[in-house]
Amino acid sequence: MEAEKYYSSLKVYFQNNEPASLSTGLNGRCAIAIFMFEYYRVSSDIEAYNYGTELVETELNEINLIHNVSLFDGLCGIAWTVQYLSKEKMIDLNADSYLSQYIEKHLEKFRDSHINFNHPLQLEYFSDLLFYFSERMFYTRKKLQKENYLHILNQTLIILYNQFIQIEKYSSQQNISLESLFPVIRSCVYVSETNFKSPLINTLLQKALLWIKDRKIHQIQTTYEQFILKKAVQYASSSHRGIEKFTSEFKPDENVLKKEENTFGIWNNSLTNSAIRNISELNAKKHPGLKCILESTYNY
Repeated sequence: MEAEKYYSSLKVYFQNNEPASLSTGLNGRCAIAIFMFEYYRVSSDIEAYNYGTELVETELNEINLIHNVSLFDGLCGIAWTVQYLSKEKMIDLNADSYLSQYIEKHLEKFRDSHINFNHPLQLEYFSDLLFYFSERMFYTRKKLQKENYLHILNQTLIILYNQFIQIEKYSSQQNISLESLFPVIRSCVYVSETNFKSPLINTLLQKALLWIKDRKIHQIQTTYEQFILKKAVQYASSSHRGIEKFTSEFKPDENVLKKEENTFGIWNNSLTNSAIRNISELNAKKHPGLKCILESTYNY
């Protein structure tokens, strides 16, 4: 089984490096933990389970020291990992109570303290909040929490919309790159596919796509980016027909923006990403959130 080869490689690395020395979140410990638990699920190898448990415990023990909210190397990624592993019954932890008590309060504090647009990176962070809370709303079985997440999603969309208005007001869109806008587009598409409805999603997609079109960005795109941009056109208003032609002109190139193959985060072309992709094929029930993360994790 090819998964055994990936496990052997990660095991050697894990044995030669303390968990605390690894990067945080999906760019390190969380990514390896996901593979270890997935490998345990198909192999019943208790050593893999213990490695995964140690990685998660190390991550959660340092949660108060992490101020980054990023999906890939911050609190959103850690919280999403806990949500995923708990839902898949790989860890004995109540995600509903743990996440709301220990992590989500930090995410909401960040959101409420960054209402005004100051830096393009905010767009990526708010996009990560959209992705994470849409997953929580979809998977929680508690009615009150589901309603709370609905409220959080609406608030986050309103703040993003207001930030877009601020960008327009000060003509800042001239300084906004596809690198900044794509996370918003990707998250809006994903949230739409969880059947969450909001007219602000269409509005955000319209503005983002038109800003890209008006700037005539001809940057080489990955096939994944092209795929998401075409989906975004479908969710945006049909009154903006010029966008579809624009997105169809993107040239796909799978060799763009690759990460080194020996990295241990969830970035594409990393050992961990390949390992999780490989072992996920053995699971008949594909998790859409994990699929989205695996496909979208490249270095801008």
